[in-house]
Amino acid sequence: MSKSKADLILHPIRARIITEVSGRQLTAKVLAETMPEIPRTTLYRHINALTKGGILVVVEENQVRGTVERVYALNRESTDLSPEELSQMTREDYEQAFTLFVTSLLEDFSRYLDSHEPEKIDPVADGLKFGKVQLHLTDSEFEALHTEVYDAIEAVVGNEPSADRKPRIASVSFLPKSNT
Repeated sequence: MSKSKADLILHPIRARIITEVSGRQLTAKVLAETMPEIPRTTLYRHINALTKGGILVVVEENQVRGTVERVYALNRESTDLSPEELSQMTREDYEQAFTLFVTSLLEDFSRYLDSHEPEKIDPVADGLKFGKVQLHLTDSEFEALHTEVYDAIEAVVGNEPSADRKPRIASVSFLPKSNT
């Protein structure tokens, strides 16, 4: 696969930046604080690549002690791959994309567990829910469900942080069941 939007999105560090910025406006400094394990120069390089690729946009520039601090937001439409871009992906590209998705879920879950004392984990109070279910749907029923789920998420993805809003990560996957 040549350098493309998929290449930008499917890189582990850039995917994590996209996740952090999703629904928020952040500076590179704040991103660095949320990802202390990533060297700052590496992080800045990936932020620049995402900005040049149109995935991130600069929504504000502030003068801070002689330098310009940029505030970044996600260009949500730019993270969707077109049918043409999807058709150009190889099996390895799809495996990489799904591995990145699953790995990011594991990292998020580990960060959740690490943020609590082991005896103080309270999934009910924290709203932790996950599960897996097999559905039997016609193509039109599936499309309606898909649209409803994504419309519900889209309706709240732009909510601004506030004292009564807890950050939550929603992860959705619809997989066709193999016949084997």
